[in-house]
Amino acid sequence: MIQRKRFIQLAICWGVLALSVVAHAQNTSKIGRFSVDKTIGCAPLSINVTKLDNFGDISRQYLFEEGISVTNDTTHTFSSPGIYNVVQIVQNAVPRTDTLTIVVNSPEPPQVTVANCRNFSASVRVPASPYDYYRVYYTAADSVDVLAGNYAVPHDYGVAGRFPVRVKGFYNGGNDGCGETNVIINTRQELTDPTLNSIETFQDSTMLISATLNSGISYVLQVSENNESTFSEISLVFQGNQILLDQLLPMTNDYCFRLAAYDPCNNEYYYSNTLCQVSLAASFEQYRNLLSWVPPGPAAQSFEIYRNDTLYYQSANAGVTQYPDSTLICNTGYCYQVRVNYPVGFALSQVVCGTSFEKQNLAPITGVYSTYQGDDLFLSWESAEQANANTTYQAVYAFDGSNFSTGATFKGDINEQLVSNPQFLKNSYSYTIRYSDECNNISPLGTITRPVFLSIEQQQTNTFHLTWNQYRPLTDGVRQYYVDLWDINMALLTTFDVWDPTFYELRLTSEYNSAAYVTVRAAGLGVDADFVTTSNRRAIAFHSDLYLPSAFTPNGDGLNEEFGVKGPEVTNFSFRIYNRWGELVFYTTEQPKGWNGVFKGARAPQGTYRYYVEGTDAGGRLIKKSGNFVLLKN
Repeated sequence: MIQRKRFIQLAICWGVLALSVVAHAQNTSKIGRFSVDKTIGCAPLSINVTKLDNFGDISRQYLFEEGISVTNDTTHTFSSPGIYNVVQIVQNAVPRTDTLTIVVNSPEPPQVTVANCRNFSASVRVPASPYDYYRVYYTAADSVDVLAGNYAVPHDYGVAGRFPVRVKGFYNGGNDGCGETNVIINTRQELTDPTLNSIETFQDSTMLISATLNSGISYVLQVSENNESTFSEISLVFQGNQILLDQLLPMTNDYCFRLAAYDPCNNEYYYSNTLCQVSLAASFEQYRNLLSWVPPGPAAQSFEIYRNDTLYYQSANAGVTQYPDSTLICNTGYCYQVRVNYPVGFALSQVVCGTSFEKQNLAPITGVYSTYQGDDLFLSWESAEQANANTTYQAVYAFDGSNFSTGATFKGDINEQLVSNPQFLKNSYSYTIRYSDECNNISPLGTITRPVFLSIEQQQTNTFHLTWNQYRPLTDGVRQYYVDLWDINMALLTTFDVWDPTFYELRLTSEYNSAAYVTVRAAGLGVDADFVTTSNRRAIAFHSDLYLPSAFTPNGDGLNEEFGVKGPEVTNFSFRIYNRWGELVFYTTEQPKGWNGVFKGARAPQGTYRYYVEGTDAGGRLIKKSGNFVLLKN
């Protein structure tokens, strides 16, 4: 065994020496007029120049760095890392130059990995860069050289303990001043097998693998695709006891993983337990959510299903690869995750989410009835068979009998609703009811109803044209329409029978001077004999016209002896008369009283006078009238 180790050490040294010779042969300048002993190394790097030309005793100068003067010296030290061009200048009849490039690197400490072996032996694995080879000092007296990226010839310490190891990097043909690293080797007689604890798959196609690792052992992660028995190495490094994989495609392949610990002293691997990734798929179907996953391998013992972060189902039959979840509330979001348990460790799938649904054909609403109540619209209908506390109703409307828009929404097991919506009072609309259940299934439009919608146009004083649409639907139609007159407190004053189904001319007289609102009422016929519906209300007012003559004759003949106001009684009455010079000749606040033609105790002269009348009628309307009249004498 000792002879085998010595042979390997000698072989490595011969290889390094050969590389050094090759590198030395490349230390000649471009034209071949000079050479240096080193063209690469670590700062500070000292070089020596040797002339190779046959120019005799002619002066030769050298420029080693920018910013430094030309010198006759043939030695130079580069203090900082960089790439330098050494220039030789020969002062002949015609000056000649030649160059050679020098590479000076930073003395970086190498990143090495300790590799413990059985029976108190150990090695180190050196990195592939930046150095060409490394020297491993196991003890003060024992060292070996190893090429970049390889394991060093192992060393047998013979006992368990902690031993310091120094590793130094070298460039072929370089100096001895490059970086070094100090590590501790803990030797042991037997090695503990590594353990995989868990594999968790995430939605973004990455996986997190957790393991129990032992210090001083070189591990590699190995993977097989589609549950095969052949494993290949993944070139990734653990961060602590975890490794995050984002190079694989966990949604399209089924991967199994294991750790391989390498014993470089005996050139053999020993392996951890195997865990297989769980890739979950979910199909959200009518009445169920179907979960499916790939078989996790023969070593799996059981599986668990988590629904919305809570354990929902578990089974000892690890060979199951599907589960139909039918205990659902429709239109509800569900998130699932599957965990597969192994004798050692477990695997978690990614979280898959979706919304449950249940498609049903809902029956349309029938028996829709509409009537106005004051400024609101009252709707009622026959309850849907499927209605419950989660049913959502929509009152929809349309101006043209199609293209319905939503006017109001209400929820619950109900069959009537008073709707307050200013949009409903703008025009004559058709209405109906539709509904949706807790699964977002929507019914067709129900029976169309068109309530009586009243419009009023005033033609002349106290005369109004009332028009409306006929109510729908009724089986046998409307028997008769009525016009109801109400006071400002909605107390019924009188009712007018209407024989035209869509028009009525309403004429108010002074006896209705307190009228404030008018509505149209429809009564059914035949099977709808008990049916009554009322239109929207419209405000109207009786206009109290006050009349004054254009002339009067206070001459004592008993005719037209006073000039006064004729018409219904008003409140806040004021009556003034002025002559042509603007003098107030008469004033009273008593409505029946008029002017007798006397001013300042004498009969006023014949001529034109002007009057002003103010008052408030029974409907609260302010009345202002003014005009001219003539006082005549016979």
